[in-house]
Amino acid sequence: MSKKHTEHTILDVNEMLDHLKEVRQNGYAYSDSEIDDGVVSYGIPIFESPGKIVASLSIAGPKERMLKKDKSEIIQAIETAKKMIESQL
Repeated sequence: MSKKHTEHTILDVNEMLDHLKEVRQNGYAYSDSEIDDGVVSYGIPIFESPGKIVASLSIAGPKERMLKKDKSEIIQAIETAKKMIESQL
């Protein structure tokens, strides 16, 4: 069993499964203070071929700075970087 890093750390199995389902639907992961208080992060998988994840790309920063940006802008930026990386694989 994992340890609770902050009050936002997901330890409940059903809550984690729901979170993973949401990640699959969205195509990216979002974390708000789950490991470190005040840190927001986004993560996205990098595919070598359909269905074969070979890496991931993430961005993280202080919550007060990250939330000043529009979430869709951040997602679009990491999606663009992902496509550039995937095109080189």
